[in-house]
Amino acid sequence: MSHLTFENSPELGKVANHGALAKRLCDALPVPGKHLSGGVRCTGIGANGRPITEDAELCHVLNRRLRQGPGRDDAMREGVVDCSYAAVKAALTSQPGDAPVSFSLPVQGIETRMSRTGWPPIPRALRERTN
Repeated sequence: MSHLTFENSPELGKVANHGALAKRLCDALPVPGKHLSGGVRCTGIGANGRPITEDAELCHVLNRRLRQGPGRDDAMREGVVDCSYAAVKAALTSQPGDAPVSFSLPVQGIETRMSRTGWPPIPRALRERTN
């Protein structure tokens, strides 16, 4: 499963529907041939403070980070980035209001042997709740 997190500047949070964005990203990312196991966990966090960037006064800021486990080759990663970019562009094109949106998407690998979790994986927890 891929993990996509995003955070946005406060002003973008006021004019964009990030619940719809998260849903659009989840729908866009598990494309056949792009993921080994399908599915994506998407979490968004709104920033409370002003972004500190050289263009903070001129645009809204949306920073995303996609983490993927081992087994994904470069072509697969690039396909996921393209799907994510298209989903964000479609979701935000009509929403930013008075300023353009500056967004980024670095892709990082998950080093599974160094990862720890104290909670059951989300798919298993969801199955247990619905059964």
